[in-house]
Amino acid sequence: MPLLPQLLYLIRGYLLNHRWSEALQILENIVQIPLGSSNTVWKVLKIRGVSEMNEKEVLMEYVAYLLHIGDDEEACTVMQEVRKRHGLKKITSEEREKYTDHMHKAYLGLLWYLEWKKYLKLHEETEAKCDGSKQSDNLSQHMMNSQKQSMAIQMENFCEKAKHCFNELKEYPGIWDIFITKHAELLTWQNKEMDAFAVLKNYCEKNPGNLNAHKYLYNFCKEHFPEHEGKISSLQTIAKLSPSDSLVLDLCTLLIEDGDIISAVPLLFSLLDYSCWQSIEKPWRIMSECLKKIHKDKSEKELAAIQTCWKERESWWPSYHFTKHRIANDKRLLSGEGNTLIYHKAMVAGFVYGKDNEFVEEAMKYLTRREIKQLKKDIVQCP
Repeated sequence: MPLLPQLLYLIRGYLLNHRWSEALQILENIVQIPLGSSNTVWKVLKIRGVSEMNEKEVLMEYVAYLLHIGDDEEACTVMQEVRKRHGLKKITSEEREKYTDHMHKAYLGLLWYLEWKKYLKLHEETEAKCDGSKQSDNLSQHMMNSQKQSMAIQMENFCEKAKHCFNELKEYPGIWDIFITKHAELLTWQNKEMDAFAVLKNYCEKNPGNLNAHKYLYNFCKEHFPEHEGKISSLQTIAKLSPSDSLVLDLCTLLIEDGDIISAVPLLFSLLDYSCWQSIEKPWRIMSECLKKIHKDKSEKELAAIQTCWKERESWWPSYHFTKHRIANDKRLLSGEGNTLIYHKAMVAGFVYGKDNEFVEEAMKYLTRREIKQLKKDIVQCP
């Protein structure tokens, strides 16, 4: 049995028995052995899962580390080593081996993507030089144009190679966030926005519980297809998976614009259940405006929806949101901007808690005369 695997298992035994000094001594000796590749150290440091990992997995972990520290050249070298090696002992299941192969292809695509990105940057810099040197002689212009043409060919080449690698992930289940987004970026660069949309949509369908997948699709639609109906569908899924996400406010805004206030209000209540929104003015402003309109229109269906939401919270929201301490805290945190937040909170409190409550009375101490007059006018219709 080769020396290195024996040492790995020896170190593993020391670690499992908490014999740290002996394990450290072996590690210190191993890293000094000139084996001709820096990935030796990385393989030694992956002791924790050595019995469940094959060499290809370890090397890909090392590639991830190299990319993290910006050593793209060494990462490419290691990936080439993985492709050249044959006859490695398979200590994983067939399914895991298949997953490892897909992961290897994905990392390879990521490296091609980085090469594409590098040439893209060089191309943009060359174009900037061309624009800034219009007075250059014809020979210089010809040379720069030749450079641009060469870079464009390289960009297209690496783009296609990366796409080919990423394309294999479409039908294989898994969390491929970093690779899928790069795939969509490459397709968009080629002006294939519909293909990029299809990639992101397919990723959502394959990973319905992955919050990021739906965010990628929504942000893509927002940028490239602002009128696409899929935006609201993506946001509704995001709101279901993460009720406190800031994109819930985007969903509420779209629903209100479409006249669907009754769907927006429960989302706002759920959002404000989370402490991270206690002192943020925007959701309270949207909520106060919704409640004001509902009470003005006197729609029984919408009023009933408010009551349903409030009934679930009337036992704890008053002490959670509507206290003197909360007013003072908001004022202290937001300084001059605190008045607007306090105003909208008082408006919400008036509508759901009743106009004659201590919070509204305390809030008026911090408001201007104009704000007090408007507040009283708006909540006068409250019970």
